[in-house]
Amino acid sequence: MNHPIKEFLGYPRADGLVGTRNKVLILATVHCSFIPAREIAKIAPKAIVLTHYWNCRSTGEGQEMVVDGLVEMCKHPNIGAVLLVGLGCEEISVSLISERISGCTKPWDAIVCQEAGSAQAIEKGRRLLTRLISKTSVEKRERMNLSHLKVAVQCGASDFSNGLFSNPAVGRTVDNLIEAGATVIFSEVAELIGVEDLLEKRAANRSVAREIRLAIEDERKRWRTLHRSFNSHENHGNVKGGLSTIEEKSCGAVLKSGSKKVQGVLEYSSERIEKPMKPGLYLQNQDGYGSDVGSITAMVAAGAQMAVFTTGSGSIVGHAIIPVFKVTANDDTYNRMADNIDYFVSPGDYLSKDSIDKDGMEIFKSLMKIASGEQTKAEVLGQNDFAVLRIDSMSGISESRRKIKPPKCI
Repeated sequence: MNHPIKEFLGYPRADGLVGTRNKVLILATVHCSFIPAREIAKIAPKAIVLTHYWNCRSTGEGQEMVVDGLVEMCKHPNIGAVLLVGLGCEEISVSLISERISGCTKPWDAIVCQEAGSAQAIEKGRRLLTRLISKTSVEKRERMNLSHLKVAVQCGASDFSNGLFSNPAVGRTVDNLIEAGATVIFSEVAELIGVEDLLEKRAANRSVAREIRLAIEDERKRWRTLHRSFNSHENHGNVKGGLSTIEEKSCGAVLKSGSKKVQGVLEYSSERIEKPMKPGLYLQNQDGYGSDVGSITAMVAAGAQMAVFTTGSGSIVGHAIIPVFKVTANDDTYNRMADNIDYFVSPGDYLSKDSIDKDGMEIFKSLMKIASGEQTKAEVLGQNDFAVLRIDSMSGISESRRKIKPPKCI
């Protein structure tokens, strides 16, 4: 297909990556320092303040997974500068994060509350923040090839309309993105249970096919270990919205990945966070148990600079690091929540393949505008959600999967 748009306006970074946004991140390395971090940010309403909620007794693989996730947020191309705000005695400390981002090409600084108390920390933090904002303000958007763009695909608050209408439309968008040279990452492995054969047939090679099979088998084993039905992955809203089994949900969920070949399976675990080495379609296998927001964060850690999110009964999810473009095909949801939904797929138009293709292209064009700076509804509303995955009692790690490395991934 001859795409009308082959470029977007992005922020080129010194490390070769490209951002769709140019944000200043204030990261509280422990929840104890979140209030001072929030006070510092009051002089700059557009600065984003993040923390995590895992306590200092989180050690080993669980802690490592959180640290890696936070570090990837600091390094992300949508972040122009970073200010770390710590307490001083926490396990995930300013010094630990600083060590991991010390080679980063972007400006960053840090303060520790125990060194002089909260009042002085806030005063100093505001001086440092002003300096960081000044440095990021000189960054300008430039025309960038779509090979620099990575898009996450996610669904949430799903109902019957996802599988019938919005997911197929986004699947066409995914195909358009890949044909135009971009990268797309999808996950939610639990919602691929029952469609393994379909996805394996789309693997770029046998090694990738085996990785897909192992990822889904691991998810099955995890749920069996927990003595839970696979259908427990469906929530009350899914059932109320007309989805009766996980297989039924999976058949609809896989459609949002489009029809292109899967180039690799990206690992997100305490051992590594893998990123695509070349453009194309990738499945991310996430260790840990989390929400839609945690899943998006994992794909952000893999390099996604924006996300497209399908919803049926209605989701208000956004993300602190990347813009989230929400799509629904439920007209009742759109009528109730138009201030949260970016694009409406009209079910009444789905009488021909041309309608699906048309919606797929319209969403593609909208995403290009968002990548170039236009705001999503979630951004306008300040829906800066954030959560980082970690290993807990809900998750297991497959040694068999770790012994086999997916091709062309780091």
